[in-house]
Amino acid sequence: MNKSCLLGAVSAAVFALLLAGQALAAGPGGHLTITEVFLDQPVDGQMTIKGEDLDFGKLLTVTLGDIGALTVVSETPMEIIVDMPAVLTPGDYLLIVSRGNGQSQNDEYDLTIVPEPETPDPGGPLDCPAGYTEVNDNYCIETNQNPGSPDTWMGANKTCIEANTRLCSSGEWVYACDNAVSLGLNSLPGPEWLGDLSNGGNANFLGAGTARPLCYGGSSALINSGGFNFRCCFDR
Repeated sequence: MNKSCLLGAVSAAVFALLLAGQALAAGPGGHLTITEVFLDQPVDGQMTIKGEDLDFGKLLTVTLGDIGALTVVSETPMEIIVDMPAVLTPGDYLLIVSRGNGQSQNDEYDLTIVPEPETPDPGGPLDCPAGYTEVNDNYCIETNQNPGSPDTWMGANKTCIEANTRLCSSGEWVYACDNAVSLGLNSLPGPEWLGDLSNGGNANFLGAGTARPLCYGGSSALINSGGFNFRCCFDR
């Protein structure tokens, strides 16, 4: 074999090695690309990173601005899930997903964390409707017995519901009865129907009897019989 042929053979071998090296460096896949990012709201859970060829490269690292590396929960070629820090200040962050030093093995995503919306101030208790007296911040009670009095419990209950109110509970009624003078309530004690039902399908009433103070004396009657006065309560 002459010298020129030998050089030619060596050159061919080197060229083949170069081709093999280029193929090895390229590896499978194409270009790691981030397409979308989703955050749990409020930001105290996990972040989901969507994309293409997210498995292109070697060891996966996900970093977020000055916070640094995030813990990877799961990964697929099209999705990576990472844990977010417990406290994250609203602002702009640079998200980087990397699987190597090559340009095709890295991608960046500008991420903006916005403050959580403030809960609107309800503005305090609602005003009492006309004909009602404020008892406290929770409820108002009719100043006088309802004009539909007397009625069965079913009729009284229906009247209050149709007015977007309700029959008062025993606790509400007793408190109002005990403080009737200071609240300016009329015709107390009753007897008057309550919203409470007793066993056997009966309804309770208070403001009757002599064994105890009238605000605490009472009994029960069938919901569709009898006829007691009543007054409605309004939730504030």
